[in-house]
Amino acid sequence: ADQAVRVVNMGHEGYGASQIAWLWGHEHDHVRPATVVVFEGWNYRGARTSQVAFKPFNTSAPFDAWPRRVSAAFVEWSAAYGSAFAYFHKHSRRDPCGSTAPYPEMAQWEAELTEMLARMAGRDRVYLVRFPGLAMRDDVKGLLKHDLDQRCVADHFAFYRSEYEVRQAVLERAAARAGVPTLDARTPYLRLPPTDVVAYFRDSSHQNVAGNTFLAHVLHRELVRLGALPAS
Repeated sequence: ADQAVRVVNMGHEGYGASQIAWLWGHEHDHVRPATVVVFEGWNYRGARTSQVAFKPFNTSAPFDAWPRRVSAAFVEWSAAYGSAFAYFHKHSRRDPCGSTAPYPEMAQWEAELTEMLARMAGRDRVYLVRFPGLAMRDDVKGLLKHDLDQRCVADHFAFYRSEYEVRQAVLERAAARAGVPTLDARTPYLRLPPTDVVAYFRDSSHQNVAGNTFLAHVLHRELVRLGALPAS
C-alpha cells in the first residue's frame, strides 16, 4: 500500500486470444506482474490460430500465402508502396464496414479464451474486463452520427447490438469456467445519458480521449473494490 503502482501496457491493436496468450507467455518473466488485466473480446481468436482474424496490412499470419507475406513486407519497409496500397484499399469498391455475418468460429474462440484465462490464473492474479460498446444500448440508435466512424453502427445497428451481447456472454462464461473475476466496465455506461455514450465512442469499439478517461476511472474503481489496488 505504500508503494507506487507501475502499469505495463501490453495492448496491441487487433490482437485476439491466441496473440494475447503468446504475448503473456513470451513476456511474463520479464514483467513479473502482480496483477494481469485482460481486455479481450473485440478481435476473437487472433491471427496465430485463425484464418479469419484481423491483420494489419503490414503483418501476415502463419498460414498466409506468399503474396500476402510479400505485400506485408513491402508495406512495412516501403512508404511509397504502403501509401499506394492504402489508397487502393480505401478507394476500392468494398464496404468499409466489413462483414456483417456472425463470426464463424465463436465456439473455438470461447474454448481458446477459457483455456488462456485458466492458464494465466494458474500463475497470476487475473481480471477480465467486461467492456462497453457503442451498440450496448438501444436508446443510442437514433443519436448515432452518419459520419465515417459511427456510420457502420448506425446502418447495421441490429447486427452490432447482437454481436456485442454474444461477446459479453462468451466473456462471462469463460471467466466463470476459468475461475477469473471480471471488472465490470459495462454497468457504468448503462447509467450514463445516451448522449454521453455516443459522444465517448468514435466507432463501435474505440473511444476518444474523454471516453477512455471515463473508462480508466471505472477500471480503477473496480480494481480498488476487488482489492487489487489500495483505496488511496
